[in-house]
Amino acid sequence: MSATQSYPVHLGEGKLFGARENDVHYLLGCAFEGLGNSIEATKRFREATVGASTPVQAIYYNDPQPDKIIYQALAWLKLNDPSGAAAIFRQFIQFGQQHMNDKIAIDYFAVSLPDMLVFDQDINLRNKIHCTYLIGLGHLGLGEETKGHQYLQEVLQLDPNHQGAAVYLQMSPFITKALKQAIPC
Repeated sequence: MSATQSYPVHLGEGKLFGARENDVHYLLGCAFEGLGNSIEATKRFREATVGASTPVQAIYYNDPQPDKIIYQALAWLKLNDPSGAAAIFRQFIQFGQQHMNDKIAIDYFAVSLPDMLVFDQDINLRNKIHCTYLIGLGHLGLGEETKGHQYLQEVLQLDPNHQGAAVYLQMSPFITKALKQAIPC
């Protein structure tokens, strides 16, 4: 577990201040749950819910990433709060729909950009991809797997190298299982 707490020294870099690790906390919670340690599991799931849960354009490196926020929603499911999880997934869809056609402009060079956006990239297309990705994750998280897959496939058509869309298409059974386990019988 302590290996998840800091980067290896040979990288010559530390974690950014305030970096969210909802995924790490959630997965540690699942591990403790599997070991039968419900107290430690609950502690980790609570840690996974901390941080911004509202999606943004994700232009700068410290903007909340949907890949982290989705684990907040999954943690809410583990903490028996499906409405908290659904609220996050609905926000993904709403944000994506509201901002799909935004015109994005970066009027300065910033070292905090996650990609080399200042060089020959269509940032409006990147915005469309990001919004489509959010909508796909939202539908996936609301249990609308077919619709979620359609949006994630569209992301991959626009950007075949989009890691998030590729990963969450493969992870959809994991998310579906988490949703089913949260629904009371």
